[in-house]
Amino acid sequence: MIETSVERARRGAELAARVDQALGEIGESTNQVKELLTTIAEASSAEAKGIADISLNVQALDEVTTRTAGQTEEMAAAAEETASQAASLRDIANRYKVSDSLC
Repeated sequence: MIETSVERARRGAELAARVDQALGEIGESTNQVKELLTTIAEASSAEAKGIADISLNVQALDEVTTRTAGQTEEMAAAAEETASQAASLRDIANRYKVSDSLC
């Protein structure tokens, strides 16, 4: 009976050692998962900041494009007006004949 008790105690001690080892491995794995989650959270935060920066830059480009489009329309209108005035001046100048002796 003592031998049986000793054998059970020995097996119990071995089992306790294996449980202790398994719990230690679980603890290490939990720490690794925690580190990975922290890394993912930091990367997600950096990505969100990068996306916000890109959004601001796209907004600035949109504003510049809108201004440029407006300026282009103004320049086109001014060019059209200049062409119209040049045609009017040409018509006025064509009304006058310069004598050959003046040339």
